Formats: sequence, C-alpha cells, structure tokens
Amino acid sequence: MLTVAATNATTVTVSGSDGSTVTLPATGGTKSVIPAATTTYTATAAGIGGSSTAAATVTVTANAAPTATISASPVSIAAGASSTLPVAATN
Repeated sequence: MLTVAATNATTVTVSGSDGSTVTLPATGGTKSVIPAATTTYTATAAGIGGSSTAAATVTVTANAAPTATISASPVSIAAGASSTLPVAATN
C-alpha cells in the first residue's frame, strides 16, 4: 500500500518505475499496488508554489522453488510384495 500526504497541492501524481501512473486527490491518499518486480514509486505534488517529490520502493522477492523428496521402504522387495513410498513437498 502506498500512502501519500500532500499540502498546498493542486495535483498529486504517483509514477512507478514500471511505467504505472495514478492521480490522487490534492491532499494525497492511498493506492494498493501489486508490482511484478521491484518498483520505485515517485509521488509529485504540484501547486501554485511549485512542486515537491518523494519516493518509495516496493521490493519484490522471488518465491522459493518447490522441493520434493521421495523414498522407498523397504527398498528391496519380492515380486508381488509392496513398498511404501513416502513423499514430502514444500512451496
């Protein structure tokens, strides 16, 4: 969630390094973002007295790769017998 607070502004714009842009009310506001990669957002508040900018970065981390393990118990059997195959998986 991006939160922007502005005073003495007539426009507030937030631009992301991913090319996204959103306009907020002149006092600022909040915007929910779901970037696919790490993105820096720059808020620009502009008014009669000029403009001001502030930035925040949302860091996206890669999901952990899934892992799987399997074993056999017993590992050696006679024809027609059974073996148990415990399987464990994460992520």
